[in-house]
Amino acid sequence: MNFTILDQKEIRAAFAEGEEAIVKLFGIVTGQVEELAEQLEKQAGVLKKLQARLSKNSRNSGKPPSSDEYGKKNRTENLRKSGQKPNGGQLGHEGHALKRSDTPDRTEKHEPFACKNCQRPLDDVTAVGAEERQVYDIPAIRIEVTSQIIEDLTGHGISEGSTLKASEELSECVRLSTDAVKDLLRTADTLNVDETGLRVKGKLHWLHVASTDALTYYSVHDHWKPYFRYEKCGYSLCNAHHLRKLNFIEKQYDQAWAGGMADLLLEIKDDVEKLKPDRESSEPEQIREFERRYDAIISRGLADNSFTPPKKKKKGRPKKTPPLNLLIRLRDYRSETLAFMYDLWIPFDNNAAERDVRMIKVKQKVSGCFRTFEGAERFADIRGYISTAHKNSKNVFRAIKDRLPRKPFYPDSSNIKKATYAICESGLFY
Repeated sequence: MNFTILDQKEIRAAFAEGEEAIVKLFGIVTGQVEELAEQLEKQAGVLKKLQARLSKNSRNSGKPPSSDEYGKKNRTENLRKSGQKPNGGQLGHEGHALKRSDTPDRTEKHEPFACKNCQRPLDDVTAVGAEERQVYDIPAIRIEVTSQIIEDLTGHGISEGSTLKASEELSECVRLSTDAVKDLLRTADTLNVDETGLRVKGKLHWLHVASTDALTYYSVHDHWKPYFRYEKCGYSLCNAHHLRKLNFIEKQYDQAWAGGMADLLLEIKDDVEKLKPDRESSEPEQIREFERRYDAIISRGLADNSFTPPKKKKKGRPKKTPPLNLLIRLRDYRSETLAFMYDLWIPFDNNAAERDVRMIKVKQKVSGCFRTFEGAERFADIRGYISTAHKNSKNVFRAIKDRLPRKPFYPDSSNIKKATYAICESGLFY
């Protein structure tokens, strides 16, 4: 940009020539100022984007904790608000302590041989009482169906060929159970779904997970489509993602509405938790009140983030700021965001599916990638079987051992209801 600075001679000359010369001179200055203001606005926008990108971390966006690098700060804040309940197990909480066994594997008697005071022998003395104790001991490690750590634990190594063959055999053995899990997921009342990138043969693929509290199924694909294209179910968006994004926008863009929306979502969550398990939905009056406050926050946010289309038209949709994008998302998908309020069976977030994805990311972190697509599918089948066994309080090693002779393990389907909702991440559909 060529910026011309007028000197006193040019200004005095314009005054001498009259009104038209002064108007012309101020027109030149005004044009330069407008051009400068436009350039400063563009630079401010670029700077804001760079600051926002640098400010994102695993606590205020969807970035994984591994991306925080060495400059990550100590975690001094939590998205969860302090509640009224004390720490620890709550009143009426079902415990999970080790129960006394009626048929112990081994019984040992510890009889006193002498009096601890006078040291006289007690061989001819009749016992007047006894106490019993039970101890749970970890059995000695045996080489049966094991993993890579066997060599470190026992000194006996297993060849890669044996490991590969065992993986192929186990994958074939769990196929019937995997098919049964898929059938049960189709009839589940609430379905948590998520996906993550998976490197197979050096290329990016997608691993999808569909799960409930008792079931897990993984599927590997080289492409994916948005979940909203499914027509035979309703949808609910993950509010844990919303809270992270709202926290980021409130801190980075100084948007007061974002904090108000986060507080409202947590307030609705607390209200819903108090109604469980006696009710299936909130009171109609309370629902209308929450909806009114929700819409008021959206309206206030939209008023503070007005959108002006660019003067020069470009291909595609014009870019909007992150606050405006989130406002439009929350406005257009209000029923999906508040689905947990309408139906108390629906969870507030999608953490269940994300927990199931976590072990896949650990595997990829260790191995880097899968060399074959078949190997990735086998791992997904076995991992889904192990996760399902764990959710049903089954011993994982025994479940694997039982599958080798093709003894079926099927989860309990007595509490499964018709599929109505899919819980998804909020960042997938925009």
